[in-house]
Amino acid sequence: MSQLAMSTSESSHGSRQLHPPAISAPTPMFTPIHTFAGGLLLHISSASLLDNTGRVFGGSSILYEAIYGDHAVWRWALLGGMIVAPKLNAVIQPIAALLRVHLPSSVVEPVAEVDWPLGKLILAGALVGFGSKLGSGCTSGHFLCGVSRLSPRSLVATMSFFSIAVLTALISARTPAPNLSVKTVPSYTPLYPTTSIEWLTVLTLPLIHFSAHALLSSRLRPSKLKSRLIALLAGMTFATGLQLSGMSNPIKVLRFLHLPIPGVFDAAEWDPSLLMVVLGGIVPNAIHYRFKVRPVLEAQEEKKKTDAAVVGQDEAQGTVTSTIKYYLPNKLQSSRIDARLVVGAAIFGLGWGMTGTCLLPSVVNAGNALFRLADRPGSALAFMGAVIAGLGVGGLV
Repeated sequence: MSQLAMSTSESSHGSRQLHPPAISAPTPMFTPIHTFAGGLLLHISSASLLDNTGRVFGGSSILYEAIYGDHAVWRWALLGGMIVAPKLNAVIQPIAALLRVHLPSSVVEPVAEVDWPLGKLILAGALVGFGSKLGSGCTSGHFLCGVSRLSPRSLVATMSFFSIAVLTALISARTPAPNLSVKTVPSYTPLYPTTSIEWLTVLTLPLIHFSAHALLSSRLRPSKLKSRLIALLAGMTFATGLQLSGMSNPIKVLRFLHLPIPGVFDAAEWDPSLLMVVLGGIVPNAIHYRFKVRPVLEAQEEKKKTDAAVVGQDEAQGTVTSTIKYYLPNKLQSSRIDARLVVGAAIFGLGWGMTGTCLLPSVVNAGNALFRLADRPGSALAFMGAVIAGLGVGGLV
């Protein structure tokens, strides 16, 4: 497994440069197809959870309420799905291999672990947990779900934690020193599936998960059992999406945060893969909200005003009737921007930028640790414990 070592140099202009790890061709890090497919999985899981339970896939609220709040079973089911997904994918691989189908390595193999000092891991985890609670969200709730709704709060929070994460990566994060004896290629060099089977697997994985959600949603009537099963499946789909997209890989995330700023980060160090999460996850979420969720919300709001007997309008008029209750912030709540939001998001960004790991990826990595799929399980569990502690302290503020 790769270890991150401290390595900097002075350029001819006296600016501080951070070195990328040695990557011998043909092993570049930019994975547009894999990451796009992973983004689709993130969309499928968050949209399914919203459609069937009315809940937003907000990692901080789900984890906090599961431990310190209402202890709802559906929350634990979702977290359980995220924890077991890495093991399940690893078990499926040899079975799929019999059919000459190979799951992408990012899904069935643990990511390259980072040998961070324990103190830095704990501090970063605590900041991630505390900041996400104080700022009422993280990359899942604000970025994946909130930005797709064009929520002003989420837009401000995302700009806050992203800018601070980039700045923190500049000051704190280090990538491995290059091995000059190995020919390196820029991190933005794309890596595509190499065989027709791999293309088929990567592109059909979202379809398989979508079909599973659609089947479960259509066959079961609304009930607590259905909500829990949907949450379990959503957790598994989301975790697989994090693995496939690379968002659970701290090295990949840090390379994304190393924006190609002249005199600061070499453009060859930048891995733009996570931009594909915007195309695969946020854009479909925005379309889903605009054309499926918002009409229902507007119909329900109209019902409140007119005291109608049913939600929505008649099917003959071309609108959808739904009795689902969406636990979404109203316009006033979505527009409220205060110091708590901005400071909390900044603290979260500080922790994220220190190690490249945020809240829900830490749950996936903890699953790798619990099932002994990681070389350093203690590091992942220490980070997860610090996140939980940070959430608890944030709940007291």
